[in-house]
Amino acid sequence: MAYAKEDNFGQAIMELSLAIQSEPGWVMPFFTLGVVYGNLGELDKAIQAWERATHLDADFAKAHYNLAVAYSHKAEKGLSIAALREAIRVDKAAFSAAKTEPAFDNIRNSPEFQD
Repeated sequence: MAYAKEDNFGQAIMELSLAIQSEPGWVMPFFTLGVVYGNLGELDKAIQAWERATHLDADFAKAHYNLAVAYSHKAEKGLSIAALREAIRVDKAAFSAAKTEPAFDNIRNSPEFQD
């Protein structure tokens, strides 16, 4: 996983895929794979990885938050707000972060976001 920190994304994807094959119930490789794909702009793949992470650990606030950001970038308002609500349920700090998150500029004024 060190490759992801070094911006060697191709190697990171390969290493993370091997980790997932080796231990498919381990949440961190899925989360990190989502981060790598997100950095590459491959939102559909990032979302798939973060969805898997949240299925493995329903209380993984950062995965829910990242899903909310990714869905917002894709203009999937309902999915974004649902993921954000889950992030806030798990970690109230996500509420404060969401107030200034640029990714939520397109949904911030909607009534659902205000709830």
